[in-house]
Amino acid sequence: AHTHHFLGLGLPQPYAYNNSLSAQEMIDDIKSKGAKVFYAHPHWTGHTYEEMTEVSGYLGVEVHNQVCENMTDGGNGAIHWDQLLNKGHVLSGLATDDVHQSSEVGKAWTMIKAAKLDDASILDALENGCFYASKGPEIKDCRLSSDLKISVECSPAHKIVFRTSGAGNGKVFSPEAGKTLRNAEWDLSRKKPKWVRCEVTDENGKTAWTNPVFL
Repeated sequence: AHTHHFLGLGLPQPYAYNNSLSAQEMIDDIKSKGAKVFYAHPHWTGHTYEEMTEVSGYLGVEVHNQVCENMTDGGNGAIHWDQLLNKGHVLSGLATDDVHQSSEVGKAWTMIKAAKLDDASILDALENGCFYASKGPEIKDCRLSSDLKISVECSPAHKIVFRTSGAGNGKVFSPEAGKTLRNAEWDLSRKKPKWVRCEVTDENGKTAWTNPVFL
């Protein structure tokens, strides 16, 4: 039997962890305490898309976990995330350093847009997808216009990728030789995918991920 791994954010302290609960009961218990649940590092734990749909109530997936990347190069959850999005699951993407020791601090993080720097505002932002995941790049703006043009503004990028549902899974924008990109725009009016999200990668191979927008 496989073991689900969850990240509970905003749990009261102390929290009485009950190992006898089933995976779904654990999600329900965490949520009953006012906390938020994310599905942790599905690549590292060897989960399939089908196994991830055995439980519900989590807000999103760890699109990147730095410790898992350090250990086995298994920290990328993007394919699992996309498969869930393709099936209509509305899920955001979180990045963490999953810090186990001080040398690992600040290798990956989640940038949150919140009204105030307090627990309630941050948890509300997580609930509503008002954040993006990053290993380094800064995403300054990302929006979908009424005529279905997706655009992004970012720190200097070596590559900007728009991911979507459907064959091809998106479009790549690359700069001219020796230059960088700070923005990109793609017209989705003909493709009309179910959803679209953006990935920005810098010259050091560090990526940032926006949350998906459903059309």
